[in-house]
Amino acid sequence: MIAALIDFFIFGVVVFGYIALVGDQTGPMEYSAVGMRHFIVIGLIWFFYFPFLESVLGYTLAKGIFDLRVVDHKSSGRARFSQCLKRHIFDWVDILFFTLIAVLSVRVGVPRRLGDFIAGTRVDFDRR
Repeated sequence: MIAALIDFFIFGVVVFGYIALVGDQTGPMEYSAVGMRHFIVIGLIWFFYFPFLESVLGYTLAKGIFDLRVVDHKSSGRARFSQCLKRHIFDWVDILFFTLIAVLSVRVGVPRRLGDFIAGTRVDFDRR
């Protein structure tokens, strides 16, 4: 959970940095980034940082710090890009419900969050 918080913090810093650099200044220390161009750029940042990095490296920056890897649940091998994309599409469900769904799934015996369950992945310690 700490790795996820750090990852979202890193993502947030990059997005806010982007908005501060190229967004419109609406007041003192106030910026906005409205429009399809900004939506696409922020989406690409998300795409690169989460599903792409996890599929290529097996981890994001914070997961790497904690020696965690995203793996295929059945084979324990590296997760495919499609799996990493699926698991992160469902991030919004955990965020929207303040991780309540993740906690409940662990309580009922599913030791993975919803995105991992649907994508067929899990986060595991690096066994190298």
